[in-house]
Amino acid sequence: MSDNDALLKSPHFAPRSFQDYRSIISDDLFFEIIDLAAQLRSQRLLYINSNQNKGGVYEHLVSLIPLLQDLGVSVTWKAISAVPDDFYQVTKAIYNAIQGIDFDFDANDWAIYEEFNSRIAREIQAGDWDFVLVQDHQMLASLSQIDDKGKTQWLWQSHSETHEPSASFVSKIAQYLQPYDCVILYLPEYAFKDFTPKRLATFTIAIDPLSAKNRDMTMARAQQIIAEFGVDVARPLITQVARIDLWKDIPGVVDAWLKARQAIPELQLALVGAVSPNNVHAQAIIDEVLEKARGQTGLFLLINQVEGENTKAFQVSSTVILQKSIREGFGLAVSEALWSGTPVIGSNVGGIKVQVIDGMCGYLINDPDECAQRIVELIRDRRKAEDMGRFGREHVRKHFLLPRLIRDELRLMVDMLA
Repeated sequence: MSDNDALLKSPHFAPRSFQDYRSIISDDLFFEIIDLAAQLRSQRLLYINSNQNKGGVYEHLVSLIPLLQDLGVSVTWKAISAVPDDFYQVTKAIYNAIQGIDFDFDANDWAIYEEFNSRIAREIQAGDWDFVLVQDHQMLASLSQIDDKGKTQWLWQSHSETHEPSASFVSKIAQYLQPYDCVILYLPEYAFKDFTPKRLATFTIAIDPLSAKNRDMTMARAQQIIAEFGVDVARPLITQVARIDLWKDIPGVVDAWLKARQAIPELQLALVGAVSPNNVHAQAIIDEVLEKARGQTGLFLLINQVEGENTKAFQVSSTVILQKSIREGFGLAVSEALWSGTPVIGSNVGGIKVQVIDGMCGYLINDPDECAQRIVELIRDRRKAEDMGRFGREHVRKHFLLPRLIRDELRLMVDMLA
């Protein structure tokens, strides 16, 4: 098979220096990572994932991989960037089922899933790697298609909130998970009922503070950027950064904004989101949002228009960032906003709960009325909002920056070698 025919290809990324993080993290963490990396220099690591939508997993790998290489670790990254539509639809259903939506999978659905994973398995030569780290659910079944994995240790990392999926679904997924040497979840509560992996590790994903999306930005520069999108920098702004899907509750964000506008008529809302070409459900969400906002001004629906430092500009310029998800595995946008010094009002679910300390760096809410009340409170009390933003930045520095994730992954693999 030629490189052009391969499904898994090596993404492009720029070299990085771990030394650049010395002034951002503690000395203890810095030197622990160097020591752990030295213990893994004889090991060969392979990370595989789907880059089709270039979401949060892609964003952290594009920083993590070159940093591991700079630390002297032999690591390769392979990804798929395009998949057949039938496979996309099945894996989208799996993603929803993992988070608790019942879906009637039939034999044909699983056949589509397994056939594609079989092709992936053929591209991963057993014995060429000491560790294979499979990201998320798209290629979870690839290991089950390999007859002999040899001495290679396989790890599966879930990036979803596994919220009580149906017993029949867990039974099927367990068949794919059973041969894995380790399952990595964000939180202990995400563990599947009635399935015990050989090894379970729990730690969260993290943001890269030195990426273009997260580097520090002045308010003047941020306002210059958002003004180019038509935002009035003289009026208060709230923003939600999230892809357009049913789990992000975009219509609920609009409801909260409309309620808050009854107290603050000049309040603006930016919905910064992305939609993949084959997401057939996103348009219905967009239509619902436009219908709710009919006749209103001050709504900026920015779909596939904002990325990189432009996203940072909205996070810096906003008085409040919202993350009103129904389910959220982690929610990198929360840490990104807190690192920008902006408080977050988020739903009391999943990974949002471990990032937002209620009353300290934002608020945890349960419905649009409560969300609107907290929006109004922070718009009117800018000093409180600024204090929360400062606290949130330090909270992220201690817990949710990329070097901490590197430490956790290296520590896990060193332990598995033992």
